[in-house]
Amino acid sequence: MKLNWMPFLALPLLASGLSVAATAPDMQVQARAKVAEFLDWEREVKPSGLYQADLGGALPNIVSPELLCLLNAASKAREIATREAPDEKPPFVEGNPFLPNAWDNLLGSEILSSRVIAGSRDRSEVKVRFTFGEPGTPLDAPSGTYRFVSTYLVKEGPQGARITDIDAGGSCDFCQSGSLRAALYETLTAYPAAGGEQCKGVGK
Repeated sequence: MKLNWMPFLALPLLASGLSVAATAPDMQVQARAKVAEFLDWEREVKPSGLYQADLGGALPNIVSPELLCLLNAASKAREIATREAPDEKPPFVEGNPFLPNAWDNLLGSEILSSRVIAGSRDRSEVKVRFTFGEPGTPLDAPSGTYRFVSTYLVKEGPQGARITDIDAGGSCDFCQSGSLRAALYETLTAYPAAGGEQCKGVGK
């Protein structure tokens, strides 16, 4: 399934609730560290589908309140769809929703770069390369592997850095690309009882 899902002045930083120490280099360190936390979480949980039991633990301190709300709403939508149409395959039931390819074996990941988004003083993007292949294949094997680069959007706030969105960056028939946040909102419109609309503005 393809989802078409510099240093700053102290006064503005204080007004926005950010620490004066959160200069651009600091923000990049924090953004990369937050994405590294997410990659550790993904390796530990190995999510397949969206299930509420997987969305606790460290995740609320890694992703934004809005994105966490959407993920929980997606889990509720899966439950609703299963009850309403038990003979049909519900959304969010299997496959890793965060990776470029939801199905293939992930060999490893590497943070490539990070930068402050132009025109923003609290938002960064972090690039991550994912390598896929058969289990046991060396990451640097000359053949038998393929790679995609995902983009993580990270926002600095009073509670620290949080991931607000992911573009998985996949490019194949069953790959995932585009905004995860937008894809969740779009799919959840079919399941209003799941509460996706209530996620808008959460944490702002």
